[in-house]
Amino acid sequence: YNNIVEGCGDPRFGRIDAPCTKVAKAKLKQLNASSITANEGDGDAITNVRTTSLYKDMPIDGVRVETETGWFVARPSGTEDLYKIYGESYKGDKGLIALLTAGEAIVTSALSEEV
Repeated sequence: YNNIVEGCGDPRFGRIDAPCTKVAKAKLKQLNASSITANEGDGDAITNVRTTSLYKDMPIDGVRVETETGWFVARPSGTEDLYKIYGESYKGDKGLIALLTAGEAIVTSALSEEV
């Protein structure tokens, strides 16, 4: 396992919730790649932004942002006034916290520009 971690990174997955209004939840569903203006997520460059799934380009009702060492997806909750940010980092626990924190800031910025 240690050899794999040395070669590929130390994977961690997690989720955080961020409060938002019903209006912001609706806007989150409408974001597109150009809504994300940040250049980096967790200290690494953003390499891709998607609002559709890899399978048949189906809408994900949110946004997926990929960096060189991880990714996060932000989607509105269906039952609460918040959005959920799921993420995976290959930089261990500290990298995951940095990615999720950056993800919340990126989405908050995109929503404030869109609202």
